[in-house]
Amino acid sequence: MSCSDSSGSTSASPWSHSRFVVLALNFPMGPLAFGDAAGPATILKILRNIQRLTGDPRYRPTPWLRRRAELGVSLLTPEN
Repeated sequence: MSCSDSSGSTSASPWSHSRFVVLALNFPMGPLAFGDAAGPATILKILRNIQRLTGDPRYRPTPWLRRRAELGVSLLTPEN
């Protein structure tokens, strides 16, 4: 399960997932904060291109990421 898969679930907030990576793995920023810095639309475009080139379904963007990119919403904003 990818971070964007689990962030769309109700198990924890997107901020919690990103914060866990920072604290547990000592990364400078979590995956969602990194995605926000690059921009959700940019991440979506990159994933679509990688999937198109490789044909590998693991690069298929999740509905959660597609929705965020289309609406221009931060990846760290909780679902309502």
